[in-house]
Amino acid sequence: MTEIEKPLKISKLTDIVQEWYAKYVDDADQVFIFLLILAAKYMDIKPSLDLSCANVVSKLKGKTREDLRTAFTITKEFATEEEAKVREENKWCEERLEKN
Repeated sequence: MTEIEKPLKISKLTDIVQEWYAKYVDDADQVFIFLLILAAKYMDIKPSLDLSCANVVSKLKGKTREDLRTAFTITKEFATEEEAKVREENKWCEERLEKN
């Protein structure tokens, strides 16, 4: 499989890896993909981990906050203090996104 460049710049997997690999993860449901991520991480199979994570990222790229809440069935809102704490703990992530 072609090595997946990070950060992922293209959302269409067939533009990154060979068609067979892209189809393998595109045809899978969300539960299978997350199990594949866990298995690949546990067995230290980097190409499989990269491919399955790229699949998740490609499906999340460009989504709104509400789209993500729906995709992950998130229903609970954070209290103001909780949200502030989470944002502070993950400030590095937003800074990194701004650079890209």
